[in-house]
Amino acid sequence: MRISGAPPHCSAGLLGLVNRLPEGLREQLYIYSGWSEATPPGKLATVRSEALAGWVVGHYPRRQYPAVLVGSSNGAMVHLAAALGIPWLPQTLLLPVRQRGIHPDEPADDLEAMAGPARALLAANPDLVLHHMHDANQDRLMIQRMTYFRVKRMRLGAAYERFLVERLQPGRTVFLVECPLTWPTTKVRDRHMFQHGALDGATVQEAHRGSERVADYLRRYSSHRRRWEPPPPDADRPEAEWGFDPALREDVERFAAERGYRVRRISFEQPEDLSRLVADLYRDWYRRRGLPAERLLVESFILLEPWLALTTGSVPLWLVFNTEPSLAAIHRYLDSADPTTRSA
Repeated sequence: MRISGAPPHCSAGLLGLVNRLPEGLREQLYIYSGWSEATPPGKLATVRSEALAGWVVGHYPRRQYPAVLVGSSNGAMVHLAAALGIPWLPQTLLLPVRQRGIHPDEPADDLEAMAGPARALLAANPDLVLHHMHDANQDRLMIQRMTYFRVKRMRLGAAYERFLVERLQPGRTVFLVECPLTWPTTKVRDRHMFQHGALDGATVQEAHRGSERVADYLRRYSSHRRRWEPPPPDADRPEAEWGFDPALREDVERFAAERGYRVRRISFEQPEDLSRLVADLYRDWYRRRGLPAERLLVESFILLEPWLALTTGSVPLWLVFNTEPSLAAIHRYLDSADPTTRSA
């Protein structure tokens, strides 16, 4: 989930015009659009975790709910929440930070440049863990002008707790959404981790030791590198984008015991593990209501449309990225799904 403002809406005509621009100019527009939404590093000291949590809960209608989801980011889980009419409170938020002059193939330089802003952010927010992620494979264009900070809540905090007390029906259930995915990371200091690479791009081995495929990739971009040299990792920790930090579980269990709520855990190894389950649930739900269930809506990363899926009667199949592993997941689903299914 992003905490920066949403990009301005463009008309179909404007998008068509942009698509006709030369590739280099299109890339520069893309880079600038990310930079314009990112937070200046000097303002990180003013960021407050409770304000972010208040922004999250402020999106939900003021009514009572029979259950709430709390935890890992996951597109399929968002669709499950939409179908059930219940809120999802994320543990992880994305905070893009502006930067200039850092070459995308120099992850150590990115870490060094962002050390001061990271300290300021964490000093002001003792309930957050910072995962600074650098991925010159999937994020190559964006990291030329911005850095990816992802923060994970270790505690529910006042805003989430107040939301649960006011909106969750007495005695009902808090579902913990837990993806235990880990990644080799470097501990910079307490509550500050650096992650090089990310899921579904270069493999862990390639991100840290290189490969012929990485060398070819860097050669195509005329890089001075033929492999990356990130800070050496010292342990596997929760993956920045999708992984769950178990410190939050302890706080949720404490809060639930004090308030008389039930806690149930939904645990899955990989982010896409829930996608088929949720898609099949939608298909079965539509059929039980006498609705057609052959329209498949394939989504990727944060490009989600839960309301569109519900209003058009589409079966949502969420994928991590528009990469070859996710493409293979589409084919596996189509090969095993109802032959009347068609893509939307």
